[in-house]
Amino acid sequence: MTIVEPLATCLKLAFISAIVLIGSNTFANQRADSSLYLEYFEQGDYRSALQGFEKMSEQNPQLTELKFFHGRSLFRDGQLEAAQEVLEEFVSLQPDHSDGFLILGSIRINRVNEVSIFKKVGLAKAGIAAWRKAAVLDPSNIEAHYGVVSFLFNAPSIVGGDPEQGVLELEVLRQLNPAYAQLVDAEIHFKAERYETAEEILDTASQQIPDRAFPTIIQANYLYQQGKYTQALQKVADYRQRKKAWNDPGSAQVGLMAGNIFAAVNDPNRARSEFTNALKQNPSKHLRQQIKAALKAL
Repeated sequence: MTIVEPLATCLKLAFISAIVLIGSNTFANQRADSSLYLEYFEQGDYRSALQGFEKMSEQNPQLTELKFFHGRSLFRDGQLEAAQEVLEEFVSLQPDHSDGFLILGSIRINRVNEVSIFKKVGLAKAGIAAWRKAAVLDPSNIEAHYGVVSFLFNAPSIVGGDPEQGVLELEVLRQLNPAYAQLVDAEIHFKAERYETAEEILDTASQQIPDRAFPTIIQANYLYQQGKYTQALQKVADYRQRKKAWNDPGSAQVGLMAGNIFAAVNDPNRARSEFTNALKQNPSKHLRQQIKAALKAL
């Protein structure tokens, strides 16, 4: 998540499947001193956080809070199958936890690219079902509504895509958060080849979501698809400089995008450098395959 395919997939389904921020006080009534590993996580030391939550979860299997944080850390580390297993156990124990279902839905959607063709439909349907559950449990959960709406507009009908229903649910999202609704508006205009309008709307939305960096990388993708490579590279550079949330696109995904842009402008050395560095970032299985394929194509 070449870059058009991954960002038509990862920026449509994987991007929208990674938009949750969970506070450290979600389980204030449970007793386990996980504050150190939560601090690691918030500071971007995800590997140390994962190691800590993994160890604590093994030592305290009765504490559901640790399953949540462990599963979230596995997801951030790209261990999707293990993350799914942990989060499915978590929501079975905490069936009213909206954010648990939100992250579980994101994991399932991300895994669609990794499973066999016979499992893709079922997993995609399970992904949107989890997002819908998250929205029902917490009607103010903006990220859940955004995930559902984006899925309806982008997914094939065989797995539940339904643009007409998407139009209706987009207005619900607009009432909750106009900026997130504008992200969908921009995509609708882009698909209709109203590129300038899409860029203007996306720029406005990006400014109204200051705590997230992912709209900037969506802008880079739009520019890339139009062949505006210099501007696309500038947006990638802007993204790399911005403060990012844990679930904004990681270094491997951004490196794949940058490498493909450099390849498009016939700069194989810089493209190779981007791809090589991306492989060092511990990407997920599917993303690793894409990076290796891009390297081979140089």
